[in-house]
Amino acid sequence: MTGVPRVSVIVTCYKRVNYVAEALGSVLAQSYHDYEILVADDSGTAMARKIVLGFGQPERIRHLAHINTLGVAASIVRTAKQARGEFIAILNDDDAWEPQLLEKLVTALEADPRRVLATSDHWLMDAQGNVINELSESWSVNFRRADLSEGVISNPAQFVVSGGPAINITSVFRKEAVDWSLLVAKVGGAYDYWIGCLLATTGRPIYYTPERLGRWRIHEGMETARRDHNKHENSVYIYSTLLERNCFPELKPLLHAKLAETLFAAGRDKLQFGRLREARLAFWQCFCRAGNPQALIRLLATFLPEALLRRLKRGFGYLRLAIGYWQGAKPPASKNLAARLSTGGDRAPAAE
Repeated sequence: MTGVPRVSVIVTCYKRVNYVAEALGSVLAQSYHDYEILVADDSGTAMARKIVLGFGQPERIRHLAHINTLGVAASIVRTAKQARGEFIAILNDDDAWEPQLLEKLVTALEADPRRVLATSDHWLMDAQGNVINELSESWSVNFRRADLSEGVISNPAQFVVSGGPAINITSVFRKEAVDWSLLVAKVGGAYDYWIGCLLATTGRPIYYTPERLGRWRIHEGMETARRDHNKHENSVYIYSTLLERNCFPELKPLLHAKLAETLFAAGRDKLQFGRLREARLAFWQCFCRAGNPQALIRLLATFLPEALLRRLKRGFGYLRLAIGYWQGAKPPASKNLAARLSTGGDRAPAAE
């Protein structure tokens, strides 16, 4: 590679390094060669440095270690500012690309200078890298990709809001089309979904290819498997902001529905971690917005004594199990990560 690269590939890295070499290897195996790699190491300890140096390609790969952990959104912004390419592609450290990804998606962007994003479908694989065909098909359906054909998306806003493009797996976009000042800390792990929304607000074309050009890895250390009291706050912020800014007027009912869903999920998370006041507020906001009776029931439950609440939760769990067996259903698979993800799990859209 000589001169200024056409594409800047940002490989995100936090506190896990067991898959980084595979991710970098999949980039270096691309049939398209006009790119640079920026490893955004947000561990605060430069954990990925030895792995990057092991590839022996300093002219191709730059290791950008943050002295202090910034958070994924700030890390992406800081790295994007140092990116030299006209196009940007983001790859999480635990995922991988097929060899033709850059060639096919960059070609689609070059074919029309108005296009801001080129994206594709992708595989899901297990921790060992084995493709899970059934789950891959299920996600294509759930995220509205299954019925799309090759070409420009007719309704890009609908496609993005429904979680269609996987920005951090199989996408290439124009750097200048993103207002990077809007990629704030509050979007957190849903930064990829937010970038897709920002690209859609430009009103410019989005190109899609149904070919599976990447592989998204399912493992216990993934962001989707993380449990925390603030897990869904990023989605609440995103949907609230889209509504406040009136970004997609034609999609207001959908955005209101998604905001209500994420408020309920946020309340559930906070209740699970004993943050009762915050849970009450989230459930109340969900009920006021969508009239969800389950939100009202859970809100009222937050006023019960903690010991009684635990017993009720245990009792309802046994009741659900008994009903399932009575109906001839299989035992709950909540502990099986792949099963939980078969319908998109509890992840924010396009936080793949």
